[in-house]
Amino acid sequence: VLAAMALDDEQLLRGLCQPFLKAIAASAVEREVRDAKPLSGPVRTAPPAAARGGLRSQKKLSGAALDALVANMGRGPAPAPLAKADSAYSRSSQMYDTTMGARFPNPALTTEHGADSMPETADNIAADLAISREAADAFALASQQKYAAALARGFFTDEIQPIAVSTGRKTPPRLVADDEHPRPQTDAASLSSLRPLFAGGVVTAGNASGINDGAGALLVASRAAGEAVGATPRGRIVTGAVAGVPPRVMGLGPVPAARKALQRAGLTLAQMDVIEINEAFASQVLGCCQQLGLDPADPRLNPNGGAIAVGHPLGASGIRIALSALRHLEQTGGRYALV
Repeated sequence: VLAAMALDDEQLLRGLCQPFLKAIAASAVEREVRDAKPLSGPVRTAPPAAARGGLRSQKKLSGAALDALVANMGRGPAPAPLAKADSAYSRSSQMYDTTMGARFPNPALTTEHGADSMPETADNIAADLAISREAADAFALASQQKYAAALARGFFTDEIQPIAVSTGRKTPPRLVADDEHPRPQTDAASLSSLRPLFAGGVVTAGNASGINDGAGALLVASRAAGEAVGATPRGRIVTGAVAGVPPRVMGLGPVPAARKALQRAGLTLAQMDVIEINEAFASQVLGCCQQLGLDPADPRLNPNGGAIAVGHPLGASGIRIALSALRHLEQTGGRYALV
């Protein structure tokens, strides 16, 4: 159920979140709520990440009965470059780029669990589950192609909120209305020509997600709260689940989380109309498919492309895939989505 949020909340508008979330939250409320009224209670936000991308909001009300199962594999904050001294009174500190690696790695933890970066964990999955570079590239190409097909039929038009970006004092603002990361011209030859990030690995810049900016807003509340502000339900969260896996294969987290959520709901994977697995890396999604018994070519899987095409705005990707899944259900008449 959708409901309004307090747009003047200082937490909502603080820091780097302000230009993105102010615009996207205002758009979501304006489009979904007849008479927007601020609600009391906490407001949770996540800052944008590192480059450029689109803003996503829920538009166009629908009375369709849609259900979603939520399987959560990530609960950490968005990345940032951080520094910390190694000892008291130290005059030097080591910088950590937490986009790809750990935040202040603890020697005790790294001794037990390792200190694999994100791409290394995807290579670990490929090695453990015998996922080839060719399979990873083929999945990445399919993601780009599915995104291009969805864009051509106008799927993203009602999902992205255009926003004006300043280009300088003497030039007019630029209107960003489309995702900038997708590469629809990608082909198998160009993907196969890229060097792997690590020797002997399968992860390349072409079969991994891009780190880009993005923001999104979903209005979530009880039915009573939604009705109080004039919102019409678009979806229902059936259940949720959180699961952990060894850090060296972090990308397999959706597997136990999905199994737990399905079990709690009394449903099966076969009953899902849409299945969204965030495409951090192609080999990671292929590993999840292998362990879930899901064909990577299943049309229910990331039907409009995924993060390999769209990009992975850390802190906003969960909203993006949940919103895309919801809208796909609306357009196809489906009922259940596993996110």
